[in-house]
Amino acid sequence: MKTLPVMAGITRWIARIAGILVSAIFIGLFIWDYPAPFENWKILGTAAHIGFAGIVLVVVGFGAAWRWEMIGGLVSLVGVCMVWPLRDSGFITACFFCLGATALLFLTSCILRRKAEANKSATANALDVT
Repeated sequence: MKTLPVMAGITRWIARIAGILVSAIFIGLFIWDYPAPFENWKILGTAAHIGFAGIVLVVVGFGAAWRWEMIGGLVSLVGVCMVWPLRDSGFITACFFCLGATALLFLTSCILRRKAEANKSATANALDVT
């Protein structure tokens, strides 16, 4: 199957580009929107603290997924699970959906790459029979 490595590569690069875009959007929103709440950090609720930690996990996971796709994808997925209950409008739900979809793309890329490597080694072993 020569298409598996190609699909893995395409999925990997789509996930990487989406991860950069989504991370840039959330970092931008954080920079422009969150200086005021840091002045009153203690009065923010627990949900805001959990949401902030979840977004940090997602961004760190996307960064880690450039080198370790499975670990980064799982860390990002945990972060998405932390922020998912905090959605309140259609726009926020769509943003969180993009986070989850990107994390799943990283996991899909890792699975496809592993299947391609397994097929490659199985083919090499079948040809090596003497």
